[in-house]
Amino acid sequence: QEQDKEREVQTSKSWNHQANCLTRKKRSELPSVDLENEAVALLTNRDALAKMWSLGLRAVHFDRLDTKAAFEFATKYWRDSSFETAPTKKALQDNVDSIVIKDPEESPVYVVNELKRKYAARLATKAILEAGETIRSDPQDTISKLSDALWGIRVKTKERKNSTDLISDIQVRRQKYEARAKRAEAGILGESLGFDEIDEMTSGIRPGELVVLAAGQKVGKTWYSLQIAKRAIEQHHSCLYFTLEMNTDEMADRFEALLSEVSYNRLDKGRLTVKEAKALYDAQENEKNLGKIQFIKPQFGDRTVENMIRIAKDFEPDIMIIDQLSFMESNRGMSRSEQAASVVLELKSAISQDEDWMVPTVLLAQFNRGGANAGENVEATSLGLTSELERTADSVIALSQSKEQRASNAIILQILNARRYDLGKFLLKRELYEKTKFTFIKTMNENEVDSEESSKN
Repeated sequence: QEQDKEREVQTSKSWNHQANCLTRKKRSELPSVDLENEAVALLTNRDALAKMWSLGLRAVHFDRLDTKAAFEFATKYWRDSSFETAPTKKALQDNVDSIVIKDPEESPVYVVNELKRKYAARLATKAILEAGETIRSDPQDTISKLSDALWGIRVKTKERKNSTDLISDIQVRRQKYEARAKRAEAGILGESLGFDEIDEMTSGIRPGELVVLAAGQKVGKTWYSLQIAKRAIEQHHSCLYFTLEMNTDEMADRFEALLSEVSYNRLDKGRLTVKEAKALYDAQENEKNLGKIQFIKPQFGDRTVENMIRIAKDFEPDIMIIDQLSFMESNRGMSRSEQAASVVLELKSAISQDEDWMVPTVLLAQFNRGGANAGENVEATSLGLTSELERTADSVIALSQSKEQRASNAIILQILNARRYDLGKFLLKRELYEKTKFTFIKTMNENEVDSEESSKN
């Protein structure tokens, strides 16, 4: 069963990759493909049939009577088997006259997208031609009817997102639960938030979730985000890190200092000890045994959600980190706060609405001046630029320090807002001078403060 599940995951990734590659090529470069025959060939594979159904393929999208009949027979056969099996080639040929079934050459994602595109083009052409007959005599009524017709086409051909048909989707939901149970058995349902103690409370960052990591300047949000990335590759996962402020070489140095636990300050100045240099080189050699991390710094003009998601879909990361919101771009006609709100909404939509591509995402953001000076009393309302962060994010995590805590390298991590889990407060320690390291100290109770704050009070 575990091998079957792994095969299904790899098959789905392969299909999506093939479809993405094909859509990037010019259509004139593609060979002539009989899409309806390709679809019929895929109907004898249960996984492919379930995939095409989940993407919204229906009998109406077929032009020919024989392929339409084959689709209706296959989907009925699949439903009658409680979504466990697809018909064999022989069963299809015995029940649909003159149908010819060859081995498929295209992915189900590509076939469905192209069939729906052609179907939409046919309906739209018909609607526009009909509108041309009456546009001069009654333009207002014609425009209204054309608008209704085009809207109807859009509804018929859009992907099935954010909806569940409890009968048709039963097998898909079972598979999702089994995958979730397997991850829970391993101890985590999502990507790590850097420490086991925090993961135990949150169950990590799940696919499609947006976690906002907020702090004032120089508190340590970039360093903590690197701790999340470090944990990801140590678990043999992949991390895509968009650095919009620092250059990629600096981020690589910071990350390898954290990975090898050598002093970043001495690494940056070229003054590592012999022992530290060996630890750094050993960590670099060991990176090939870990997961993959990529630092990318898009240029100004390319920092839109659309462009960054396009890059992410090519990389296919297990987790994505963006540092930081204030450097992302949206409609230039908006104010900075309006741009930030637009970016947050676009980003959450992009990472969560496509059931075939959902990625856990950490977005770094700054507190406003009041939040930066609030110490442990920081609130989600202190988020800079936009209140949309608090409303849209699945959780808001804050890093803060009092003056005394800064002197002792202590950092308070607070979960200020969360949809799935309880709020919490944790004490961390960050070192940069003798060695670059993040350490978990303890989970704090609601009224608990560190000893320095207690003695002060």
